[in-house]
This record gives sequence, C-alpha cells and structure tokens, in this order.
Amino acid sequence: MKRINFSNTGRLGFTQGDLDFMQQAYGDIATAFTKMGGGGSYFNPIIISGMEQSGTYMSPGWFAVAGVLYYCAGGDTGMYPALGNSFVVSLSPTSVQRPYRNGNLLDVRTTTVGTFHIMANADIDPDIDFLVSTFVLYGAAMGERHRLITDEITLVSVSVGDVEGSIVYTKDVLANTLSLRVALNVNDAQALDPALTASFYDMTTLPAGCRPTWPQIFSVHRNSAGMMRDFDGYGLLKQFTAKVDSYGVIAIEFIKPASGIAAYSVYGTAVISLD
Repeated sequence: MKRINFSNTGRLGFTQGDLDFMQQAYGDIATAFTKMGGGGSYFNPIIISGMEQSGTYMSPGWFAVAGVLYYCAGGDTGMYPALGNSFVVSLSPTSVQRPYRNGNLLDVRTTTVGTFHIMANADIDPDIDFLVSTFVLYGAAMGERHRLITDEITLVSVSVGDVEGSIVYTKDVLANTLSLRVALNVNDAQALDPALTASFYDMTTLPAGCRPTWPQIFSVHRNSAGMMRDFDGYGLLKQFTAKVDSYGVIAIEFIKPASGIAAYSVYGTAVISLD
C-alpha cells in the first residue's frame, strides 16, 4: 500500500505520483461515501456538494454518476426551458495541449466535467445528459435529513375583500416539489367582484427557487360543513380554484357570496411540481 510521509517539516517535496495518488484517494473516498449515501446510478445522479439551483442559476459543485465523481461548473442559463426542453447537466470531456519533445502540440484529454444548460428533451442522451430533476442529494437513502427546506411562512393581506391569513410553503429538494398550506379569512366578502371571470386575486409571490416552470392549479375549500350560494343566488360553493404561475404569484378565485354572507374562511393543502 502506498504511503506519503508528511513528517518533513520543511518544504513538502511531492512528486507528481504523490499528487496523483492523493487525488485518486480523495476520489475513492468520495465514491465510497456516495455509494453508502444511496445510489449514483445513471437514473439518479447524486449531488455530493454545491449544485444548488435558484431559478435559472446553479452553483458549482460535485456529483457522482455510477460511482464516478464529476465536477459541475454550474452557471446561469439566463432563461427558463420552453415547452419540450429541460434543465440538464451534461458530461463534457475537456482537453489541454501538451508539447512533445519535438515541439509538436497534442490535445490530451484531462478530465470530464458537467455543464449546466437547457436542452431539448428529444436530444437527451441518457448516458451523458441528466435531467436536473433526477438528481438526488447525498445521503438520501439514509433518511429525510437535508431533503426539505425549512418551512417558510408568507403573511397575506389583500385590501379587496379584506383577505388576511398565511400561506406556508416547504420545498422538497429531491422531488423538486413545493408543499403549500393555505389558511385565509375573507373578512369583507361582499366587496369581492361578482363576475366569476374576474375573481382571481393575487395573494403573495414565492421567492426564486420555489417557482414552478409552468403554471400549477390546486384547490382550496371553504371552512364549513355546508355550502354557500354565489352572488347570483343559484351556484352552490364549497371549493375554490387557486393557481401558481411561473413568476411565483399565488392567486385564488375568491367568489362573492350571497348577500346574507359577510365573511368566510378557506383552507387548503397542495403539492405542486416545480419542473
């Protein structure tokens, strides 16, 4: 077994072989821990460090695929994927020129790195192109630790209808989904617009990194055992439509109730995809 002597108190005279050995040893250790952490197959590459995505930006970091460790430079795509495209990390070989003794230069492959970019789904090569949504964090097989971001609460105060309350959201980093818990009171329900086509009201805006690529629809429910009639007096209401657009704006379709109802509350839970 190769050993390196670190007892020299002067300049450490490492040879290229020593440096190569230390680099290989680091890679072997990282690979071993990667396998312990669960996975690293072509279907689910494992993020070892970094590679945190916020909107169109990804930080640099390291990931493993099929037991091999790679560096990802990260970067900013500057835009979100259009329909039929996705955020992808692709393996790209890099090379440098090394001179021969006769002075000629030769391109020598030195390493393979991951590049973060947008790619058409139809062009993805499963051997070298990996959807960002398929990456998992190191340690995923060991439990839920580091999987979820801390619960965040955004307080809601909307003048029309005197709507107030809170929306709690939690991001699942592995599944790239967002859990929402809505609890709102419409204190002045008679101030709402009676026209159903104009009744979506903006509640709040989610931060970057918690916004879906495409608009997502979910439902909230009136907190009552019975139903209430709408302003026209014939529609029975219990469920209301809510949506989150690609800018992170949460809007809810509050409907003006019959004249005898001054206020009502709505609650709801949902899990939306951020892909």
